[in-house]
Amino acid sequence: MMSLFEIVSAETDCPYDNSDKLWLRCYQQQALLQEQPLLLLLLQYVAEKQHWSFAKRREVCQLNSTEAILHVTELATSETNLLLCRSIQQVDSSFELVHYAHSELRALYQCVSQGYFDPLDKRYLPDELSTLVNFARLLVKHPELATARFIRRHKHHYLCFDLALFKIGQIKQAAQRLAISDIHKKLLRCRHVIDLNRLQQRLDNQVSDQLLLALQTVDWIDLAAIYECAAAYLSEIELEALENHWYERYPILPWAPHEDIVQLTDYPMLFLEAHQQHHCGLTYRSDVADQDYAIFKVLYPERATLGLKWYPKKQRFVLDQLVAANNQDVSNQTRRFVKRWLKQAQP
Repeated sequence: MMSLFEIVSAETDCPYDNSDKLWLRCYQQQALLQEQPLLLLLLQYVAEKQHWSFAKRREVCQLNSTEAILHVTELATSETNLLLCRSIQQVDSSFELVHYAHSELRALYQCVSQGYFDPLDKRYLPDELSTLVNFARLLVKHPELATARFIRRHKHHYLCFDLALFKIGQIKQAAQRLAISDIHKKLLRCRHVIDLNRLQQRLDNQVSDQLLLALQTVDWIDLAAIYECAAAYLSEIELEALENHWYERYPILPWAPHEDIVQLTDYPMLFLEAHQQHHCGLTYRSDVADQDYAIFKVLYPERATLGLKWYPKKQRFVLDQLVAANNQDVSNQTRRFVKRWLKQAQP
């Protein structure tokens, strides 16, 4: 591997532009930046925002105190900011120092400048630069969650920030549809991403239940009325799918009908099943339309959803999924019942 000196000095085949090479050279030559690499990221953001010349960038990097650099970047020399700069010491590689997007550096700078890190228990400050940047991306969108239990645990080593960001966004959207004004209190109590998953599932179930309740008074042949009613509960993507596929019909399998195992043969049936049973059955819509998949509503011995997958080599459908509401396991009795029916349906 190339040394840091070779990387910043190379004129050809170098993965860094001139600005990157300047920052890396300053990092190599300034002990303070090596001890507190967070300062280098803050300098990069301000330098680009204020269009510093290369000469000014080199000059600022020669400052020999944390306070002086924070002053130049227009950041407060508060206890939290000073502690934060001194706590972040772990860097994966020299590449990490210059590879962040401007939006990531902006989020980091905003968290420092607006004190989003202040409420955090100082015992739980991260010590890795990459973790702090990811943490800042979360806090800049949800600053009220600085003291959330899933933020404090294990100094973030086991927290997937991208997943947490996605889950929090989904939770807040569902809460808005349900007119829940204090969802942040529930988020603060979540201990881990798995708790975020459970909270999202509960809210999504409530959204589905309220949607189905609202649709009871609507004529299911009137797509405009269906759309208007569902608009308060579904995302734009979900509404677009509803509008595009509402009148879609699917091939009926040439099997003897069964009163307790009913094939879903159109989009409204599939839509109802997904929301009644709280699962992702709608994601199989295209496979069902292409006759690569078939979905059934199971009424006995317990309420469940059955998914059959078509195998061309065997020229038959085989059991792919059999789940109760919320994708829970079905009983052995239900599984045996469905398997006997499937064997009789296509001998």
